[in-house]
Amino acid sequence: MTEEKQPYAHFDIQPVRGVKIDGFTFIDYRPVALRQWRSLALEATYINPSTSLGTEVTKLLQSPRQLTKAFQPLSFHQQDTDEDGTRTLKGVVPGHPGRIVVLSGCGVVRTQGNTENGKFVLEPPHWREKVDKYIQMGHTQIDDEGATWSQPNETVFGAYALPDLTKKIENTEKYSGLINHAHNFHIEAAGKHRFHPTYGWMVYSIPSNAIRTTEFLAIDLMKRKSSSEPGEYGQFIAVLFQRIKMMHDQGVVHLELHPGNCYPVLEENGKVDVIVTDWTTAQNLSQLPSASELQQQGYQEQQVSWPEFTPQQRAKANDLYIALENATLLSGNTILHLDEYKKEFEIPFKAMGASITREMVDLEMVHLAVASLKYMGVETTPSTLDQVRIALWEVLEKVIAPGIASQDNLLLNDFRSARKNIFDMERPNYLLPYAILELKSRLVKSVIPYQDGEEFPLTIDRLTALPFALAQEHGNSG
Repeated sequence: MTEEKQPYAHFDIQPVRGVKIDGFTFIDYRPVALRQWRSLALEATYINPSTSLGTEVTKLLQSPRQLTKAFQPLSFHQQDTDEDGTRTLKGVVPGHPGRIVVLSGCGVVRTQGNTENGKFVLEPPHWREKVDKYIQMGHTQIDDEGATWSQPNETVFGAYALPDLTKKIENTEKYSGLINHAHNFHIEAAGKHRFHPTYGWMVYSIPSNAIRTTEFLAIDLMKRKSSSEPGEYGQFIAVLFQRIKMMHDQGVVHLELHPGNCYPVLEENGKVDVIVTDWTTAQNLSQLPSASELQQQGYQEQQVSWPEFTPQQRAKANDLYIALENATLLSGNTILHLDEYKKEFEIPFKAMGASITREMVDLEMVHLAVASLKYMGVETTPSTLDQVRIALWEVLEKVIAPGIASQDNLLLNDFRSARKNIFDMERPNYLLPYAILELKSRLVKSVIPYQDGEEFPLTIDRLTALPFALAQEHGNSG
């Protein structure tokens, strides 16, 4: 008896209002307040010559009053900010319904009030803040939250360092088209802060039918019945890793393909495309930085993880390792909080917040399998998908879980809880993410194989043999 498939919800793409799902508005707009600003004090040094959007937004930025009237922010769910703040604010401007406009580095953006009736507050950058303050707030990766280092224990929060900004513009023009095909990412305008000229700001745009990765995964979770099929989110994973492989084959790595830079694009024909932003760290494989330079950029962990790789292989492995975060949102460092959506949708996953269920882990095995198959260029069929998914579970069960369990019994308890399909765990799961991280590392080494410094084609048989080879290699101890 085959399982009856649940019909997918209909996506109504409305450029101005955003995305509607089965009659529910999923994206709306709220007012933005500018706290005690007579002027944003922003000077434009770059305006995109191919569109009029950069010129129009630059004019709005000269007048906070005009900006608050014309700029319509997207809802809380589509933003990257919270009450602690970040440096980006997404919205739309009149006359450009086909683009989402993102103000970035113009100041610190915070939420004020509740998620339904609250406001966004845009305040001046924090030019001298203690790093410890942001670590206490949970911003352990300060650069990702919009900070720029100034002194050893000080940070500038809400603006860009100008060298990074220049690199963003140059690399976007050179490399963006390698992944962004039918849809593109445009830097519309950029410049410097008038009274702090070593720091900059920019405005970029993405298609109006682009949606946050976590948002799209939430939609998929709401609709699905089975955790053994890729679903619509799996379409996004397939396209993303196919494009990553194409980019690597053309000799370029991105190095920051985390979920915050990868957007699903929901097309009117029901297909899912992808758009990738922030090309600051993109590198040509024939002109890679030295090992010390890469270490300064924060990639020393991957160098230690894969010392046997050539520099080119290591760069691609690092790219793939970070990109796999898109497939492991539920049990990675970013736990998807589904409570926000419970008011409008009946979610089949009963365990909310940080609890991990067997279905969640199994779904991530599916997405990891899809990513691997597309990167290898192997056709994704029910047969190949099951082979790789089962192999990944075997690695977790026979190699990784026993190995980590010998170090910390809590992880083994978490792992067993997920496998037993226990929905209401007594405590949130904190340690399973480490098992997923180790699985990603093993997977990358298998998908990007090496032999005398040269790559060789990876077959589906080699990948499905991975758990048995690892179990033998590590003597079942991980």
